[in-house]
Amino acid sequence: MIELSKKQIIYLIGIGAFILATIIGFTYFVRVALRDLQIWFNQEPNLNFWITEFSLFIVYILLGLYSIRTIKTLENFTEKRLRKIFFLWIIAFIVSQLFQFLYTIFGTDFVLDNRLDEFSNYTDFMRKEYLLNSYNSLFAIIRYLIFAVMIYIAGKNRREQRI
Repeated sequence: MIELSKKQIIYLIGIGAFILATIIGFTYFVRVALRDLQIWFNQEPNLNFWITEFSLFIVYILLGLYSIRTIKTLENFTEKRLRKIFFLWIIAFIVSQLFQFLYTIFGTDFVLDNRLDEFSNYTDFMRKEYLLNSYNSLFAIIRYLIFAVMIYIAGKNRREQRI
Protein backbone atom coordinates (compact mmCIF):
# COMPACT_ATOMS: atom_id res chain seq x y z
CA MET A 1 0.00 0.00 0.00
CA ILE A 2 1.26 3.47 -0.88
CA GLU A 3 1.50 5.96 1.97
CA LEU A 4 0.23 9.40 0.95
CA SER A 5 0.43 12.68 2.80
CA LYS A 6 -2.55 15.02 3.04
CA LYS A 7 -0.95 17.30 0.43
CA GLN A 8 -0.55 14.39 -1.98
CA ILE A 9 -4.18 13.40 -1.48
CA ILE A 10 -5.28 16.98 -2.14
CA TYR A 11 -3.18 17.07 -5.32
CA LEU A 12 -4.71 13.78 -6.48
CA ILE A 13 -8.22 15.12 -5.88
CA GLY A 14 -7.29 18.29 -7.78
CA ILE A 15 -5.83 16.26 -10.64
CA GLY A 16 -9.04 14.24 -10.87
CA ALA A 17 -11.19 17.36 -10.81
CA PHE A 18 -9.20 19.06 -13.55
CA ILE A 19 -9.06 15.90 -15.66
CA LEU A 20 -12.86 15.70 -15.59
CA ALA A 21 -13.26 19.45 -16.20
CA THR A 22 -10.82 19.29 -19.12
CA ILE A 23 -12.60 16.32 -20.68
CA ILE A 24 -15.97 18.04 -20.30
CA GLY A 25 -14.59 21.27 -21.77
CA PHE A 26 -12.95 19.56 -24.72
CA THR A 27 -16.00 17.43 -25.49
CA TYR A 28 -18.19 20.53 -25.42
CA PHE A 29 -15.85 22.11 -27.98
CA VAL A 30 -16.11 18.95 -30.11
CA ARG A 31 -19.91 19.03 -29.78
CA VAL A 32 -20.24 22.60 -31.01
CA ALA A 33 -17.67 22.19 -33.80
CA LEU A 34 -19.23 18.96 -35.05
CA ARG A 35 -22.73 20.45 -34.88
CA ASP A 36 -21.58 23.47 -36.89
CA LEU A 37 -19.74 21.31 -39.41
CA GLN A 38 -22.92 19.33 -40.05
CA ILE A 39 -24.94 22.54 -40.30
CA TRP A 40 -22.39 23.79 -42.83
CA PHE A 41 -23.02 20.69 -44.97
CA ASN A 42 -26.78 21.05 -44.47
CA GLN A 43 -27.17 17.82 -42.51
CA GLU A 44 -30.73 17.04 -41.47
CA PRO A 45 -31.13 18.32 -37.84
CA ASN A 46 -32.26 14.99 -36.37
CA LEU A 47 -29.28 13.19 -37.88
CA ASN A 48 -27.02 16.06 -36.79
CA PHE A 49 -28.13 15.53 -33.19
CA TRP A 50 -27.52 11.77 -33.21
CA ILE A 51 -24.17 11.93 -35.01
CA THR A 52 -23.00 14.65 -32.64
CA GLU A 53 -24.12 12.76 -29.51
CA PHE A 54 -22.60 9.47 -30.65
CA SER A 55 -19.31 11.16 -31.56
CA LEU A 56 -19.28 13.02 -28.26
CA PHE A 57 -19.82 9.76 -26.41
CA ILE A 58 -16.86 8.13 -28.20
CA VAL A 59 -14.56 11.13 -27.64
CA TYR A 60 -15.55 11.30 -23.96
CA ILE A 61 -14.81 7.61 -23.39
CA LEU A 62 -11.50 7.71 -25.28
CA LEU A 63 -10.30 10.78 -23.37
CA GLY A 64 -11.43 9.24 -20.09
CA LEU A 65 -9.64 5.96 -20.78
CA TYR A 66 -6.50 7.77 -21.89
CA SER A 67 -6.48 9.95 -18.77
CA ILE A 68 -7.09 7.06 -16.41
CA ARG A 69 -4.47 4.93 -18.13
CA THR A 70 -1.92 7.75 -17.92
CA ILE A 71 -2.55 8.35 -14.22
CA LYS A 72 -2.64 4.64 -13.44
CA THR A 73 0.84 4.09 -14.89
CA LEU A 74 2.38 6.64 -12.52
CA GLU A 75 4.81 5.04 -10.13
CA ASN A 76 6.29 8.11 -8.53
CA PHE A 77 3.79 9.84 -6.25
CA THR A 78 6.13 12.43 -4.80
CA GLU A 79 4.61 15.75 -3.86
CA LYS A 80 6.74 17.51 -6.49
CA ARG A 81 5.60 15.14 -9.26
CA LEU A 82 1.93 15.42 -8.26
CA ARG A 83 2.18 19.22 -8.15
CA LYS A 84 3.64 19.20 -11.68
CA ILE A 85 0.84 16.95 -12.97
CA PHE A 86 -1.74 19.09 -11.17
CA PHE A 87 -0.51 22.26 -12.89
CA LEU A 88 -0.32 20.50 -16.26
CA TRP A 89 -4.01 19.60 -15.94
CA ILE A 90 -4.84 23.17 -14.95
CA ILE A 91 -3.12 24.32 -18.14
CA ALA A 92 -4.98 21.66 -20.17
CA PHE A 93 -8.25 22.91 -18.67
CA ILE A 94 -7.43 26.52 -19.57
CA VAL A 95 -6.53 25.45 -23.12
CA SER A 96 -9.84 23.58 -23.47
CA GLN A 97 -11.69 26.68 -22.28
CA LEU A 98 -9.78 28.84 -24.77
CA PHE A 99 -10.74 26.45 -27.58
CA GLN A 100 -14.38 26.79 -26.57
CA PHE A 101 -14.19 30.55 -26.32
CA LEU A 102 -12.32 31.12 -29.58
CA TYR A 103 -14.40 28.65 -31.55
CA THR A 104 -17.63 30.21 -30.31
CA ILE A 105 -16.42 33.65 -31.38
CA PHE A 106 -14.92 32.71 -34.73
CA GLY A 107 -16.25 29.28 -35.77
CA THR A 108 -19.92 29.59 -34.89
CA ASP A 109 -19.90 33.21 -36.00
CA PHE A 110 -18.51 32.12 -39.38
CA VAL A 111 -21.25 29.49 -39.73
CA LEU A 112 -23.90 32.07 -38.77
CA ASP A 113 -22.56 34.52 -41.35
CA ASN A 114 -22.53 31.95 -44.14
CA ARG A 115 -25.25 29.43 -43.25
CA LEU A 116 -27.81 31.39 -41.26
CA ASP A 117 -30.82 29.60 -42.79
CA GLU A 118 -29.39 26.14 -42.06
CA PHE A 119 -28.43 27.20 -38.53
CA SER A 120 -31.93 28.58 -37.97
CA ASN A 121 -33.45 25.34 -39.25
CA TYR A 122 -31.36 23.38 -36.77
CA THR A 123 -32.16 25.61 -33.78
CA ASP A 124 -35.87 25.71 -34.68
CA PHE A 125 -35.93 21.93 -34.93
CA MET A 126 -34.14 21.48 -31.59
CA ARG A 127 -36.41 24.00 -29.90
CA LYS A 128 -39.45 21.90 -30.87
CA GLU A 129 -37.93 18.52 -30.02
CA TYR A 130 -38.34 18.23 -26.28
CA LEU A 131 -37.54 14.53 -26.33
CA LEU A 132 -34.16 15.08 -27.99
CA ASN A 133 -33.34 17.76 -25.44
CA SER A 134 -34.24 15.27 -22.71
CA TYR A 135 -31.94 12.72 -24.32
CA ASN A 136 -29.21 15.33 -24.30
CA SER A 137 -29.49 15.62 -20.51
CA LEU A 138 -29.76 11.86 -20.08
CA PHE A 139 -26.64 11.27 -22.18
CA ALA A 140 -24.70 13.74 -20.01
CA ILE A 141 -25.66 11.79 -16.89
CA ILE A 142 -24.74 8.51 -18.58
CA ARG A 143 -21.31 9.91 -19.51
CA TYR A 144 -20.66 10.79 -15.84
CA LEU A 145 -21.73 7.33 -14.74
CA ILE A 146 -19.51 5.69 -17.35
CA PHE A 147 -16.58 7.79 -16.18
CA ALA A 148 -17.25 6.65 -12.60
CA VAL A 149 -17.36 3.02 -13.73
CA MET A 150 -14.10 3.45 -15.66
CA ILE A 151 -12.43 4.85 -12.54
CA TYR A 152 -13.85 2.06 -10.39
CA ILE A 153 -12.62 -0.63 -12.77
CA ALA A 154 -9.20 1.02 -13.11
CA GLY A 155 -8.93 1.25 -9.33
CA LYS A 156 -9.38 -2.45 -8.80
CA ASN A 157 -6.20 -4.34 -8.10
CA ARG A 158 -5.81 -6.89 -10.91
CA ARG A 159 -3.83 -9.30 -8.72
CA GLU A 160 -6.61 -9.47 -6.16
CA GLN A 161 -9.09 -10.41 -8.90
CA ARG A 162 -7.02 -13.42 -9.97
CA ILE A 163 -6.78 -14.94 -6.50
